Amino acid sequence: MAQIHKSHRGELMLQERRHTPKELSDAIPHYIDSDMPKQHADFFAGLTYLPLATLDRQGRPWVSLLVTQSDNDPSLAFR
Repeated sequence: MAQIHKSHRGELMLQERRHTPKELSDAIPHYIDSDMPKQHADFFAGLTYLPLATLDRQGRPWVSLLVTQSDNDPSLAFR
């Protein structure tokens, strides 16, 4: 039986704040499950930061780390 990714509190809060469509929220666990080994999913679920990578208008990559204020704070500093 395939493992289904379980979104943690921070993921769900971020999806809600970004008004993620329900269809996408429902699909996320299946996408992660099919492309990420369980040990990797467990590792990333335990991180207290979110790496965020984007491209600017010239196609240059920019990377940021969104960091929680504590292990119990899932808000990723979105206050």
